[in-house]
Amino acid sequence: MNFPTFLVLNMDDNLDIKNLDSFIAQNYSNYQLIVASKKSHGTFFNVSEFVFEEENEDKIINALIEKVEGNKLVLARKIDNDHLEELIKLEKSLKHENQIATLKTEKNKISNFFFMMLNKIIELIFGYTLYDCKLCCMAFASVPLEVLRVLNNSSLYTKINKWKGINFTATQTALKTKIKFKTKILKNILYLISSLIIILGAILSLVFVEFIQNQLLLKLFLVFVIIVSLYVVFVEIIRIIIKHKIGDNIFDKAEILNKN
Repeated sequence: MNFPTFLVLNMDDNLDIKNLDSFIAQNYSNYQLIVASKKSHGTFFNVSEFVFEEENEDKIINALIEKVEGNKLVLARKIDNDHLEELIKLEKSLKHENQIATLKTEKNKISNFFFMMLNKIIELIFGYTLYDCKLCCMAFASVPLEVLRVLNNSSLYTKINKWKGINFTATQTALKTKIKFKTKILKNILYLISSLIIILGAILSLVFVEFIQNQLLLKLFLVFVIIVSLYVVFVEIIRIIIKHKIGDNIFDKAEILNKN
């Protein structure tokens, strides 16, 4: 289908859906508009509104990706009534079939440096990078959209860059909207604390246990344990940072309660 699909989450119920539909209709003669809400807002022309009890946005996105009929997707996790033009800006910036369009704000040199360093570490350890953009709104051309359609965890690919051979285009924006992801980091904290206890125990054993001090193999083993534990500490700290920025990797789909 040669038209764009706009998938908009309205889980805070602050979006004027009628105004959104009217705004998009002013710019496109053919389009699909999918809205996810917590309650029904009535029937609007060319709007498919899906009602969810689920609050996890990733589960909602996983459920609605299969409803996308267009050859382009503009995904808005959060958008307000005063910045609807950002959705049009994203769609218009998709010039090729293998592009992903993002909204970007300027960083100062220090913030940009630390973000680049973090991304290099993440890529080295996990094989992907974080998007250098605002996750509230993104757009996907036909090639990445086809990939999203077949993934059970398509929402993850709207938060991290695991794409190969895909071109990116970034548009400057003054949009201040930020997405806060709810995540579970208790397991990571437990791994972190356990590793620190192991490191402390190994160091104390090396310093105060005379028997170990006289055994070269035991000393080498404890040094190895310290090195491995330090690596675990480092990795878990990076995992916690990643989860804070993008939340969890979600495979589940939210249950649709109603559709208008």
